[in-house]
Amino acid sequence: MVHALCHVVCLCHVVCLCLQTDKQTHTTCAHTGGIKALVLAMRGMPHESVVQQWGCGALANLARMKEHIPDAIAAAGGIEAIVNAIQSTAERGVQEQGLFALSNLLTDNLNRRVQKAVWDANVIPIVAARLKAHPGETIVQERGCMVLGYLLRYSPQDGMKALVSQLCSSIVKVVPINR
Repeated sequence: MVHALCHVVCLCHVVCLCLQTDKQTHTTCAHTGGIKALVLAMRGMPHESVVQQWGCGALANLARMKEHIPDAIAAAGGIEAIVNAIQSTAERGVQEQGLFALSNLLTDNLNRRVQKAVWDANVIPIVAARLKAHPGETIVQERGCMVLGYLLRYSPQDGMKALVSQLCSSIVKVVPINR
């Protein structure tokens, strides 16, 4: 119980720092172990949807800052933590924040290391499953499609055909046609 409480207190403190909007606070959070603390809290409480949602939200916010922070997220195991959060619970808030975090990590077109790390995490079938599980959730659908679109744009050339095939088969099954 004490161990779990420590994770929650640590996460709350780090999330408060990470949700600030100024660049200096984000840099401080990244350099003082805030990202590692978030990842540890998420790993330590994998079935606590509140921890997963807030952890993904904080990582999403940090990933927007670009520069070295997406690299720090990847190095701390943040990509795996986000993917595990998306897979561990079907709750809408976790899905929204997790997909938002992945899309923010993928938006920097200069950071091929992070893009490759997300690609290597094999998120395509995971995202496709989340889209299928939440057909009426607009934000989940939008963010999932953003992740898939970024992956298509930044995928390694040799993986392009497989990606296009997976995307097409997944989306055709998931997205209802409005007439």
